[in-house]
Amino acid sequence: MKALEDYRASKKPTTIRGEARCAGGSKSEEEARLDLDKQHRNKKYEQILKKEQRNREKREREDKEFQEKKAKARQTAEENARRRNAREVNFLRDEHATTNEKFLRRLDAGRTPPQSETSVSQSSKLQQLREMFPDKKPSKLQKLLDDNNNDVAEVADLLMD
Repeated sequence: MKALEDYRASKKPTTIRGEARCAGGSKSEEEARLDLDKQHRNKKYEQILKKEQRNREKREREDKEFQEKKAKARQTAEENARRRNAREVNFLRDEHATTNEKFLRRLDAGRTPPQSETSVSQSSKLQQLREMFPDKKPSKLQKLLDDNNNDVAEVADLLMD
């Protein structure tokens, strides 16, 4: 058995020690290993840079979408404000006209000026129209009467359409 162990020990491969030397290429083994290590580090760094670039692009894309949504919301808010202001102006104008009309009616009720036959007939025609269309303003009804030669039937036809 001793002979077998000696035989195996003599055939056992040993570690190779030596200085770096050229082994078939223009670079030594040590330089080749250093280059591989350098490439590996560069590859990691490039991956990190690519990841940062993707994150930056994603952030920019999200910011752009956010700005677009913000602009759209601002535009909608401005449009709503314009509509609200227009509605308010119309309401105030109508309220002012109604207030003036009420005031004038109170003034007219306080004094009764002499009326000619034409004004009596006009007021009766206006009264007829007011009874037919109570939701219409008297000033508009009077204007329609004036425009249509005091013809009640014609004004009624216009308002029915």
